[in-house]
Amino acid sequence: MRFFQKHKLEILIFFLAFFVKLITLFLITYREGIGVLSESDALVYIQIAKNILNYRVFSWSQNLPLIPDSFRMPIFPLLLAFIFSLTQKIWLVSIVNNLFSAITCVLVFLVAKKVFNQKIGLLAALVLALEPYMAVYTNFVLIEPIFTLFLVITVYFFVDFLKFNNLKSFYLSIIFLGLFMLTKPFASYSFFIFFSIALIKILTQKIKLFTLKQVSLAGVLLFLILSPWLIRNKLVFNHFSLNSSRDFNLYHWYAPIIYAKENNIPRSDAIHLFYQKTVENFPNTKSEELHNFQFSPYFRKEALKIILSNPLGYAKLHLVGVGYFFLTNGYRSMLMRLFGITEGKIIADPVSVFANQGIEGLISYINSLGAKPIILIIVGFFLVLIINFFFVVNLFFIKKSDSFLSEILLYVLIFYFAFLIGPLASAAYKYPVQPLILLLASAGFFRCFNFWQEKLRKGGI
Repeated sequence: MRFFQKHKLEILIFFLAFFVKLITLFLITYREGIGVLSESDALVYIQIAKNILNYRVFSWSQNLPLIPDSFRMPIFPLLLAFIFSLTQKIWLVSIVNNLFSAITCVLVFLVAKKVFNQKIGLLAALVLALEPYMAVYTNFVLIEPIFTLFLVITVYFFVDFLKFNNLKSFYLSIIFLGLFMLTKPFASYSFFIFFSIALIKILTQKIKLFTLKQVSLAGVLLFLILSPWLIRNKLVFNHFSLNSSRDFNLYHWYAPIIYAKENNIPRSDAIHLFYQKTVENFPNTKSEELHNFQFSPYFRKEALKIILSNPLGYAKLHLVGVGYFFLTNGYRSMLMRLFGITEGKIIADPVSVFANQGIEGLISYINSLGAKPIILIIVGFFLVLIINFFFVVNLFFIKKSDSFLSEILLYVLIFYFAFLIGPLASAAYKYPVQPLILLLASAGFFRCFNFWQEKLRKGGI
């Protein structure tokens, strides 16, 4: 009883978030059927899980002989394999994802309490629990919920270390950082951020409580966590690397954007053209094989030819992509799925349409929609503007904060994702750092409110 009394807010946040996700699960499956939960990329992860169970091979091949995969990371397929060993019910994966998301809401509350205060934590957790896109997207059989959970757990322990010099929390953060890196390729370089912040702490600490020895031990610990997958890739592919996604994505997603700009064609056409070139150059090669290490040198070489012909243009695309990243939201399409609004084109995010087709494409797209979708686009856009406004406002209060390094960590993680994803910006890629964005926006809201309240009290305006 004492536990419930002490942690009543955390329990309430958990059950609110979990309940909201369950309601959305019911609404989605009631309108579209249970099959909607396992479409697109979900089918690949499900196939890998089945191959792990049936053949003990990490592969997304549908037929024998199975081709080992080096493109994806192991955590989520292994989780699916465990769930499928108990039951083949897809909805159970959605329930597990909802549990992960609810725990994430609680952790955001706890992180905010450490970095700011309880009020900010409560606002951030409530907004996150009710946020439309995450409420819907969490139910699909996709990697983002567990990926986001590992990120927020890592942040929770690392912030505890930064605030209270807790070495146990530092090492726990490194353990979860390893799991985070083993979940999705985008996390592969995130360790630079955490170790850089740790080194800054060493240089700025007034009392020598934390040294390079602890950082070195943390590096060894991280390597030990990653080493089983590194060794597997070395034995199977002769590559001591976490995954082969970088070069494949560079050629098939990033280089076509430069090509599209230079040749004045739609981005989608350029991407299709590059895929066609790959098929023509390797006509007897299966798709799952093309994603592996043996083709990385070719993809890297061809991509760099295009990117290095216009390096400033490529850098500009990533910088502009940061803007797309913060404007994209997915609210409209998810709300339309949730409430069964089916008129017009309901899937594409307007920001993605603008990024791919320019202003003319966006105008044409909006003209093709009915009244209800346009209203939802406007509502979603203003919601994102409000969140981004307070996210930026909070930057002006960092210097006065006693949690300076913790706040810097949060902002750097968000911009790491924004810049790395760049021109590919979509709401799904934004999902993992959305909790951190909402946390900082909540802090900006309260700090802004307190600032003007103090001004009014003193008669400053």
